[in-house]
Amino acid sequence: MPVSNPYFPSSKLSEVKFRQILKCFSIDFTATASAALTKVSVRSVNALFLRLRVRLIHVCKYPCSSDIPSINEEHEYASPCLQMEGCIGQTIVFGIHQRNGIVSTEVFGKEARALLQILLRGDPLQAASFPPGARGHLEGVVDMQFDRFFPVGASQIPRSCLEETSLAESFWRFARHRLQKFKGLPVHTFHLHLKECEFRFNHRHEDLYPILLKLLRQSPL
Repeated sequence: MPVSNPYFPSSKLSEVKFRQILKCFSIDFTATASAALTKVSVRSVNALFLRLRVRLIHVCKYPCSSDIPSINEEHEYASPCLQMEGCIGQTIVFGIHQRNGIVSTEVFGKEARALLQILLRGDPLQAASFPPGARGHLEGVVDMQFDRFFPVGASQIPRSCLEETSLAESFWRFARHRLQKFKGLPVHTFHLHLKECEFRFNHRHEDLYPILLKLLRQSPL
């Protein structure tokens, strides 16, 4: 018996409805707007959006879709929450890395306060100041509480000496604009939305719908 929805086999959604919702997601419609357009409940759309955002975390980790591991939803959703453990009840601080024109983000945990103190004093970051496991080239740090971007490394050069805004700052402007539309996010879901911003920014010149279709065809939800 053929699968009615090859992109999400365990779902009751038909392939037609799934494609409609995915199209809305790729255009960056809210769950409420998507539900109204597709005639699917907001609860169902939110559940699908959650799965898609969790999948994007692994897409960012494994840029080649064929490398994305097949893991269940419970484990997928637990993974980003563990990375947020050090930020519960604290200011959310994350770093923006850049390598070969590709941006990646990393939420910092308990070391965030010490890192912010160094940046507020204007001191140069030493290797020992970098959070454990920081990957790529750190170009910026964002303090969500005060909505502030701190340039790091080459990005600390005065803007008058630069031809254009750094990629890290461009990403932060993009992410801030997207995150503001949610009018506040729970700490435990912030990482999901940040990684979605990362994926969208790195594909900002492309049509996300065929990219997502191909991804989910190769590795269904």
